[in-house]
Amino acid sequence: MADSLPTDSRLPARLPALDGVRGLAIGLVLTRHLLGQPLDYAGGQPGGWRYDIWYATRLAWTGVDLFFVLSGFLIAKILLENRSSPKLFSTFYSRRALRILPLYYTMLVAMYLLSHLLHAPTPWQWLFGGQHPWWNYATLTQNFPMGRSGITGGNALAVTWSLCIEEQFYLVLPLVIRFTPSRYLPWLFGAALPWAWLARAHWNDGRSYYWAPGHADSLLLGCLLAWICLQPAAFAWLQKQGRGLTLLLALLAAGIFVINQMPEFFGETVPSWFALFFGTLVLLAATQPAHPLTKLLSMRWLRYLGLISYGMYLLHRPIQALLSWKLQGSLPLIRSAHDLYIPVLIFLATLAAASLSWFLYEKKWVKLGHEVRF
Repeated sequence: MADSLPTDSRLPARLPALDGVRGLAIGLVLTRHLLGQPLDYAGGQPGGWRYDIWYATRLAWTGVDLFFVLSGFLIAKILLENRSSPKLFSTFYSRRALRILPLYYTMLVAMYLLSHLLHAPTPWQWLFGGQHPWWNYATLTQNFPMGRSGITGGNALAVTWSLCIEEQFYLVLPLVIRFTPSRYLPWLFGAALPWAWLARAHWNDGRSYYWAPGHADSLLLGCLLAWICLQPAAFAWLQKQGRGLTLLLALLAAGIFVINQMPEFFGETVPSWFALFFGTLVLLAATQPAHPLTKLLSMRWLRYLGLISYGMYLLHRPIQALLSWKLQGSLPLIRSAHDLYIPVLIFLATLAAASLSWFLYEKKWVKLGHEVRF
């Protein structure tokens, strides 16, 4: 269980298991969108097979929070390691822009054109009905009207609210890490839990979900864990805590089970329990290379899903709408056992599209970004 003395007290530059964590996150998101929501739309009574599948996958919505914890960890790790670089800002922002923006704006243009070319009312309304102004999408500020109205707009670009939060987070975090004295950083990151609770209590509506402060616990917990892992003494100690981290993960899982039975009792702290669970998972993957969970997360197919997760995240909704329309003549619905092949087909089509996107398009931009050095 990796409790022996560590051979290296420094956090490795590359952690393959974290690619698997990203793959797990996209798997959860797609489970919710391709399986859980079509079952929601179709209805179903407790005791029926549709309800049973929905109930088994009801927590898959937390995949976005896993993305946030992982993003906080990885981005803070990069920034903390290069904190004193004179090229910190230019290099970081260039790399982030080249990783995120080419596919995003290509997708945005494609959806703008499709919204004007698609005339069939069923998929058009599901994809583009209630759309927020296009200039919001162009400036990655669509999460603000989403939060104020509580309406995500058409499903084609609804998932981009989380991308907005990450981009806004990327704008601020380099400034915080560069100009905050080192001794204050862990306290600043550690204040994430009460910050998020206050934000969710103050904005007891869509703003707490679609605006960054409502997810401060996930994002800044990841930052705090990165800071801890970059302290050689702390990392060496964590390397010897395989059993302790396993026990903590199990206790948090049990706590989440209890919370899910009475979420109203726990109020605004509910998302924080998921953040702590996912943070422990990231910590275990980063410090316990011999742990069975780390080995599972390091499986090649799961790491591959992590590699192409960005494309899968952006592309799966349009693919879902168009295939559902062609195969069912309706919105995405699972009305009978026969319909269960449809989410599988949508997943495979998304996998193929995201693979092509990565190898033919995204990879070139990422390579260009890596040529910019700190």
